[in-house]
Amino acid sequence: MKPLSRWAYDHRVELRRLDPRTWMLVLRQRRGTPLGARHWERNYGKGPDPFGFEVADRAHVHHERIVAALAGRRYGRAFEAGCGEGALSQLLAPLCDELLAVDISQVAIDRALTRLTDEHGVRLERGELPADLPAGPFDLMVFSDVMYYWTHRQVADSVATIEAALAPGGVVLVTHWRPNYPTHLLSGDAVQRIFRKRTSLERTFHDAGAQFRYERYAKPA
Repeated sequence: MKPLSRWAYDHRVELRRLDPRTWMLVLRQRRGTPLGARHWERNYGKGPDPFGFEVADRAHVHHERIVAALAGRRYGRAFEAGCGEGALSQLLAPLCDELLAVDISQVAIDRALTRLTDEHGVRLERGELPADLPAGPFDLMVFSDVMYYWTHRQVADSVATIEAALAPGGVVLVTHWRPNYPTHLLSGDAVQRIFRKRTSLERTFHDAGAQFRYERYAKPA
């Protein structure tokens, strides 16, 4: 069997070498079915930091670049999609008067609450995105490594909702890991392309490295 690059890890691991449970996830994704809450609760239920954000240099650099892409501005009300255990939320909170962070996993939300207990103005809620995208208005909306778990249609349809939730003069940051991954419905580049094609917002910043693509959009004041 030859490696299937569309569904292989960036390390070019062949599917036949993957855990059988990963096989099932790949097949599920190829049918275009988003991962549900049960999957994420199971992953976070294995223990803290199941994705290695606390120890991976790549994740630390990624989060630092997200903050840098916000250009040192202070924001009034902010929204973070797919906050997980709050690693990025902890960096965003000092930049905002209020931060609403949402994740599909209650286990992750509970851990984020512990992490962010000393941060003022932070509210964490469980929600399934994009169905539970809040109405706003927000001065900042951050979508980091979350939209590639959505279908093409979900990403495309969410753009209008995001724009409506953005306050005049507000900013949207969309950033995703670029290499293909078995459990992603879309590549990071595909997500960025769909958003860029659908949005009427002005793109004010973009940066594409080997691993991540960053794009910042602004709504007229």
